[in-house]
Amino acid sequence: MTGTHVPVVGTDPVDLDLYDVAYLAGGPRRVVETAVVALLASGRLRVSRPPGELHVVDARRRHPVEAAVLDAAGARGGRSAEGVYWRVRADVRLASVAGRLQAAGLLSRRGGVTSGERRRWALTALTRTGRAALRSVRRDPPSVPPGSGALPVALAGPRAWADAQLRTAVFDPPRPTPASTPPAAVRAARASRPPFVRSGDAGLLGLGGLGVDGRGD
Repeated sequence: MTGTHVPVVGTDPVDLDLYDVAYLAGGPRRVVETAVVALLASGRLRVSRPPGELHVVDARRRHPVEAAVLDAAGARGGRSAEGVYWRVRADVRLASVAGRLQAAGLLSRRGGVTSGERRRWALTALTRTGRAALRSVRRDPPSVPPGSGALPVALAGPRAWADAQLRTAVFDPPRPTPASTPPAAVRAARASRPPFVRSGDAGLLGLGGLGVDGRGD
């Protein structure tokens, strides 16, 4: 299996590509997860770790779904995988995957082009033919380039990505740590500062032993 836009299983009269399989196995979110992995494997995306932000390295597009993900990551980058998911969720290029599967009789109308609805973001409704096609891929998966990781993710989600370091960096980045308590020396220095004095109170607190009217006691 070369690249990412090639048939991975034949189901007369339709061939399924990588992203069709991902949609059948896990819905629209799985499609985006698979595209992120494929783009990282091909060097078109990179991830900064931490904080798990995706950056476009090579904007070449080999598939409409990949184009949608690259556009969502943005030329300046700095978006997490979660941010990319939510920018792509209503993209027509993602919805077209569901439309094609529905037209081929693999996806029922209930699982059609509803990727913009949060409650359906990871759901599909496969027809009998769709379930048979997915079983066929699981039973006899096609060969893939070493190290790509995209097909296992398409079939089983990010947990199937063999690269544990990248998997964590992309899909489970460490949360920012809260600000730590200042050291004791810093706290002591802050405590020793004089109290805040309003300008109108200078006659009371800023003139030593002078009274309110400026005269001594």
